[in-house]
Order: sequence, then C-alpha cells, then structure tokens
Amino acid sequence: SSGGSTVAAPGGKGRLIGNNVLAFAAPGKTHGPFVLDMAPTMAIANKLHMLQWQGKKMPEGWAIDSEGRPITDPNVYFATEGAILPLGSTAANGVHKGFGLLLLSDILTGLLSGDGGSMFRKKGEHTHVFCALRINAFPTGGDFTDLMDAMVEKLHATPTVEGVARIRYPGERGNLTYRERSANGIPLRRHVVDALQELSRDLTLSLDDVWQV
Repeated sequence: SSGGSTVAAPGGKGRLIGNNVLAFAAPGKTHGPFVLDMAPTMAIANKLHMLQWQGKKMPEGWAIDSEGRPITDPNVYFATEGAILPLGSTAANGVHKGFGLLLLSDILTGLLSGDGGSMFRKKGEHTHVFCALRINAFPTGGDFTDLMDAMVEKLHATPTVEGVARIRYPGERGNLTYRERSANGIPLRRHVVDALQELSRDLTLSLDDVWQV
C-alpha cells in the first residue's frame, strides 16, 4: 500500500515519500498463519500519536523536524510537519534498505496504477496492489503447510538468550492476541473511549448498544 508523504529520504529534509506498508501472509497447519505486516520505517504516525497522548518521548532516530534535525518530542513532529525516517535510520545502520523498500512499494502500487506514487499524491489518497499465489502450482516437495509447521517448530526449538522464552515468528503474537480478545474483549484506553463517545454525540449516534463502559 502507498499513501501520502510522511517519510524523509536518507539525508533529506522534510517529507518526501509515503509510509508504504508491505504485507505478506502464508497459512500453517497446526500453528497460526505467518503474517508480516510492516511499514519499512522507524515508526508509524499512529505510534507517535500514542506517545503524544501518553506524554512520552520518541526514541532517538525515529524522526526529524522540517529542517532535518533529529527530534524526540512527538509534539514537535506534528507541529513542524516533521518526517519519519526509513527503517535503519542512519547510513551505518542500513537506512538505504528501508528507503529501497519504500520505493519498491511505490513502484508496485503508485507507478503501476498510473498515479505516480506517494511523492506526487495529495494527503489522504492511497493506492494498493494485491497478489495471490496458488500453492499447488509450486513443486514444494511436500505439503506446504507441513513445511510451514516444520519451519515454525525449528524457530521454537532455537536456543535463546536469558530473558527470551522462545523465538516467535511474524503473526504469532497477533494470533494469540486475537484468540484472547475474541474470548475476553478488546481493551480500550480511557481517552479513546472518551473520543469515540464525543464523536458519537456529534453524529447523534449511540454507542450504548455496542459496549458498556
């Protein structure tokens, strides 16, 4: 997916490219699906909003202001039209890799669709591309989901350092959270509930039938 510009180029000032999300999923058999859903940047705007609401600072290397200076205050990011940095943050840490993935997403979504990509797009506009692979078209040498399970079990059996229970694969934690919240409900922060209730009043809608606070 490709959206409006919120991310700086390595060494650049201001916002140039969208926080272009890449996602991939593959089914398992006895384990939950592999689900990689990521923005190839140091953060997403929603994460900065959460830190802002909590009165917390950003880690160094996440964002810059409009002049390219490093910032850690999310309020400064929103007040000055700051920019998020690509994954890697610095040249020494491989920022070109994150930037390359952002461009790849723009090519697959924005350029192929004909709109030119996030660098030429108005705020709020998005493009997407979807691709599905027929598993039985590939000579996997066995059942694909059996191979997925074997891969997961190899990960789980990997020795870990002190304090790490086991290696997890992308989507594993989300699958566990999905099961827990399907059974027990989704926790919401107080300010989110207050904002939704205020919005419902503005729209003359009632949330009473949806939840009990």
